[in-house]
Amino acid sequence: MHTFYVSALQAGHCSLSPEESYHCAKVLRLQEGERVLLIDGCGARAEGVIEGCSPKVVSLRVDGVEVQERSLPERTWVAVAPPKSSERVDWMVEKAVEIGVGRLTLLQVGRSVRRMANVERLQRIAISAAKQSARAWVPRIEVGVPFSQVLQQPTAGLVRAIAHLGEGVTQPLRGLLKGRNEPLQLLVGPEGGFAPSEVDEAVACGYSPVSLGEGRLRVETAVLVGCAFAGVR
Repeated sequence: MHTFYVSALQAGHCSLSPEESYHCAKVLRLQEGERVLLIDGCGARAEGVIEGCSPKVVSLRVDGVEVQERSLPERTWVAVAPPKSSERVDWMVEKAVEIGVGRLTLLQVGRSVRRMANVERLQRIAISAAKQSARAWVPRIEVGVPFSQVLQQPTAGLVRAIAHLGEGVTQPLRGLLKGRNEPLQLLVGPEGGFAPSEVDEAVACGYSPVSLGEGRLRVETAVLVGCAFAGVR
């Protein structure tokens, strides 16, 4: 069953956006009477029946709407200094949403190699990934957030960790999460890693330095490993 995004999902009747309508009618070539899955990105999902289908507008009858609580993976918060390549950032966002992440913050740190990203485009990628994986929740995406600002935000009820390759870091993230049911907040640095002063600042704020494995990972790979560990405990 194909999945479509509807910003305000309610039982009764609704229409898809022009973009979703074109995809439904012209690309997928769905017909009147076919059933589809609808999500609103805020936990609501429902099945709908196509009543009218054209490339400009698709109208649907919406059956009962179910509101889902966020799963544990969908409450994960990753704050990451993004890679320089926009293609790698796009891929990172797409795959993190498919695995399960509730909030994705693109950091500004001392060794940042990328200064800004288009949050609207990344949000569209997140919606597309949520549709692909049939997730009712679309994560919140923030860009250009200073590292110190993230450390100052409330984190009560979260397992706080910072991925770090420094000497003496022997605690694996998987070990930190074992037996715990709190959501994860993970800090991931740029290609060259966090500056020592940033690691010290995070530790002073209650973050545990953790290892994501024996090898040196790309930024986007580290994010996905963290999301996977957060969802499988």
